[in-house]
Amino acid sequence: MSIGKRMKARRIELKLSADQVGEKLGVSRATIYRYEKGDIEKFPIESLEPLAEALSTTSEYLMGWELERDIMPVYKKLEADRQTKVFDFATYQLEEQENLQTFTVYGQTAAGSPIEYGQDAVEEKETSYIPKGAEVALIINGKSMEPNYPDGSIVFYKRQPQVENGSVAIVEVDGGVTCKKVKFDYDNEKIILQSINPEFEDVIVESEQVKILGLVVK
Repeated sequence: MSIGKRMKARRIELKLSADQVGEKLGVSRATIYRYEKGDIEKFPIESLEPLAEALSTTSEYLMGWELERDIMPVYKKLEADRQTKVFDFATYQLEEQENLQTFTVYGQTAAGSPIEYGQDAVEEKETSYIPKGAEVALIINGKSMEPNYPDGSIVFYKRQPQVENGSVAIVEVDGGVTCKKVKFDYDNEKIILQSINPEFEDVIVESEQVKILGLVVK
């Protein structure tokens, strides 16, 4: 639960109006509503303790730290600018945690020579961001697509049999799977599989050797 949601829940629990809370903080009702909705990018750190007092609660509760009370003595000893950094980081961590999504990894894709790939799920992972349109997640194996897709990172793709010229795609070549930029040489009926890492040479194959599994999405 975010600061705004905790703030609203506590205000309603105490049967306080936004006007009443705003009066205690010296701000308008509209500002209180913006705090509660999360419309303000950074909650003013100097308002944290007055807000906690106005809502008859603690700063720990509003920050979601009530189970880690030993953090507050340390936090209060910090200078104001350092408190702001801790506050911003903790808020980011909390929001990221609340937005975690589970996705299934189906195996590995090469970033180099194609490797075998199965359709069976191999593990579940969590992330705060899954690209729009993503249907399948694979683990990059190799360095040919660095720095964009580092070795060991997760790549998401949308299943589709065709991609635009120059797109990054997951392709099957002679039974193996790899992640590459796909360039079409229509005149010679060939497909050029390009790496992002300049240390790796292009791979040129006959069109019929390549099956496009999907478009990599970010």
